[in-house]
Amino acid sequence: MNALKSPSAISPFSVFAWLWSAGMIAHMASYSEPLQTITVAMLILALAVLFGFYRTTAFLMLAGVHLLYVYDRLPRVPNHSILAAAIDITILAAAAWLALTSRRLTIDTAALYRLFAPVVRIELLVLYFFVVFHKLNGGFFDPQYSCGATMYLRLAAEYPFLPASNWIRWCTIAMTILVEAAIPVLLVVRRFRLAGVLLAFAFHFALAMDPGDVVFNFSAILLALFFLFLPEDFAAAVGATLAPLRRARAATHPAVKAAILILVAPLMAALIFRDAIATGMTFEASRKVWVLYAGVVFTIFVITIRRNRFEWQSPRTLLTVPTPGLLIVPVLLFANGMMPYLGLKTETSFAMYSNLHTEGGRTNHWLMPASLQLWDYQRDLVRVRRTSVTRIQRLANRGYVWPYYEFKWLMQAHPNASVTYERNGVVKRVRKVSEEPELAPGNRVARKFLEFRPVSGRDDRTPCIH
Repeated sequence: MNALKSPSAISPFSVFAWLWSAGMIAHMASYSEPLQTITVAMLILALAVLFGFYRTTAFLMLAGVHLLYVYDRLPRVPNHSILAAAIDITILAAAAWLALTSRRLTIDTAALYRLFAPVVRIELLVLYFFVVFHKLNGGFFDPQYSCGATMYLRLAAEYPFLPASNWIRWCTIAMTILVEAAIPVLLVVRRFRLAGVLLAFAFHFALAMDPGDVVFNFSAILLALFFLFLPEDFAAAVGATLAPLRRARAATHPAVKAAILILVAPLMAALIFRDAIATGMTFEASRKVWVLYAGVVFTIFVITIRRNRFEWQSPRTLLTVPTPGLLIVPVLLFANGMMPYLGLKTETSFAMYSNLHTEGGRTNHWLMPASLQLWDYQRDLVRVRRTSVTRIQRLANRGYVWPYYEFKWLMQAHPNASVTYERNGVVKRVRKVSEEPELAPGNRVARKFLEFRPVSGRDDRTPCIH
């Protein structure tokens, strides 16, 4: 394509860095972030990438700062933060490898992109594998409790034009499994890759409109990852699509550019720090901004696809990793997804909204028996009979129980609380949590990587929880 010969052509690295940074801002805007050094640094670095200020340096710094941001918030992070942290590690490791092998601190962004892109593609495929695999259980296929049906019915309640009859429950369960299984296959198979990108965008855009949970932050990050599956010359073609805007930008006076940044930065800060600054912004305002952003990205994508003919890479080219050592990251990501079946954590293991049950020495998964569990964390369950902590009492009244490990950390957040609980048939009364040695916190580093969800203890049915 002629666009590739242009000295001002947009590179794949630039597009990915831009989309990734926008995804970071969307993630922060989906919650009300505290006004901290690390959150302010993330916003500044993301804006630097978006506006082209020292883009490569800012992008690598953003990856490092975001990695610290995720670690600081572990274990209570959304599942996509684990994926994003793995991608940060991949990018930083690739940059370090290039610096070591070239013996230069200046990073060739084209070489960097070629190094990390195949690994990140594999990491996304690992995520999709577990998103489907975890749902192969009796709970997800129970139309009364299935997260597939539950999440759809929330959408139908928000948008009355969607059907909401009982028959739709089975349809949404089947469609969820089929679509989530089809997306990674379509993204890999060259002939169907465009259909895969379109299906993935439509599916995750619909999920982002769920009024009952925060999902658009995950969808925003996925936009950057879907770009990795597009042809190598797609970025240059985007440059041609945006040529009029780029010429106008080049002709714009620096004072005007500065004024635009001065307008955008406070708006983003108002969305991200909406509780800390009390700007009056809301979660819905953040989601509306994301919908606008997704619409613009999709429009540019469609225009570029219609105007150009592309040669799509073969699956082998797409997934061949130049530096095999980087594969350690997707291997660790795969191990993370296997943890529920080994008796370890059930949160941040990509089992979100899957109805998966692996606790109490039994499992509802069709392929992974409870006998595979090597650790006993999930077998040691506690039933709370009475506590002064209202939130915990409400869950206990609904029949939920907790792994003992999680119960101890849960109660440590309320040192002055009282609790009566049953463990292994023995009832124990604690007047003040801070005075009970058995409820003392364990290893804080291990806690960063171990978190367990509450378990429905009333029957074999598994309600839809995150």
